[in-house]
Amino acid sequence: MTISKRDAKLLLILLGIIILLMSYLAVYNPYLEKIEAVEAETAALRPELEELQGYYQNLNVYQAGIDSASETMTAELANYPSDIRAEDLIMYAVSLENKVGVKVTGITFSEPQPILSFQTISETSDGGWAAVDLTAYRTGMTVSCALGYQALKDMADYLADTQYRTALDTVSVSFNSESGELIGTAGINKYFVASGTEDYQATEVPKVSIGTDDIFSTIGITASGQE
Repeated sequence: MTISKRDAKLLLILLGIIILLMSYLAVYNPYLEKIEAVEAETAALRPELEELQGYYQNLNVYQAGIDSASETMTAELANYPSDIRAEDLIMYAVSLENKVGVKVTGITFSEPQPILSFQTISETSDGGWAAVDLTAYRTGMTVSCALGYQALKDMADYLADTQYRTALDTVSVSFNSESGELIGTAGINKYFVASGTEDYQATEVPKVSIGTDDIFSTIGITASGQE
């Protein structure tokens, strides 16, 4: 069977059309579908992109807010130590005696109780930022004491002016007709904030004399140069 040159050309043209159509179906059409899928994803992400662009445009405002909040948090946390122990409470009771005139006759301690957990942001050594988990605790003591009326008022002022957050939780007093003073109890709450990694900073305890080397006074004392 022979075909004319004209039929051969038509067959070649038809073959080219078939190849083009197959290429379209095999390559271009899937590529077009991928383009449409990407455009759909882009359209879905456009609102988020616009929101992020709005954040970026206000970056200076947000940074100023972060700095202000960080300064406020740092200043507020400065009012709370990282730990409070029995010895700290004892020395606080001693300061009530020395500075206010309260005569402490007994102390009952309360165990620390967690009252709040929260996070703060801390700058890392490499210049980044990391979240730090903190817990606020309440502890305290009930002081049995004797004091005058003026000392009672001064004690309330002294607690309010203490460096670290301190509160007068309860107070119960009665008049002692024999001594002319007030006697009773005062519940004092103190607060601290800790992450669990801080080192305990102990309250300084002044040195006190606890005895003598010569309890029977048998050692003679002479001035320098004398026997």
